[in-house]
Amino acid sequence: SWLTFAPQFLVAYLGAEFAFYWVHRVLHTNKVLWGFHRGHHSGEVLTFLTGERNHPLEMLLQITVASLFGGSAMALLLYGMGMAMHPALPMALFITAILVEFMDKLHHSHFRLSFGPLNYAFISSAMHQIHHSAETRHRDKNFGGTSSLFDWMFGTLYIPEQSDEFRLGLNDTEIGEANPHKNVRDFYVEPLIYASQMLSKQRARPASLTTETP
Repeated sequence: SWLTFAPQFLVAYLGAEFAFYWVHRVLHTNKVLWGFHRGHHSGEVLTFLTGERNHPLEMLLQITVASLFGGSAMALLLYGMGMAMHPALPMALFITAILVEFMDKLHHSHFRLSFGPLNYAFISSAMHQIHHSAETRHRDKNFGGTSSLFDWMFGTLYIPEQSDEFRLGLNDTEIGEANPHKNVRDFYVEPLIYASQMLSKQRARPASLTTETP
């Protein structure tokens, strides 16, 4: 029974983590999608509620991709091994979801906790706080949800030292009084404007290149 349960649980968990990692990474590296995700990073103080500070369009993208990828991975496993879903799996995933939510609250708190050697397997609150750093040296690090495995595999893992000091927020030019999300209206509207501006620049770039002289 455990030989049936273990691979199913690992595929479901790691499949969702893999999808979350890459969606999260693309939200940072794609300038249009960054417009929707940067509201999550414009907060200059971390609290238990910061994890819910997300634009609705960003949440829709994350949930859709994670569900499709995780479900497809599980379907391939069940079909390839010719087995049915283990009856304990739904409850195990429900409990895991509660633990993931707890970890999210811890990640977005002011508690700077490290897991020691287990930082190479799981994202600690100290590691996720680095992800919210406004400092250039911390940019695009620690994309994982609860697991740091894929950060380690793809070169984005950053394990901070206790002496690391940093500000929270977007960057040097969008912090403090220059924060673009000072109220609820700005939080929901500004990302749409930012993303549309980035999209317009991307569309205009090929045309501008064609007019340049060799």
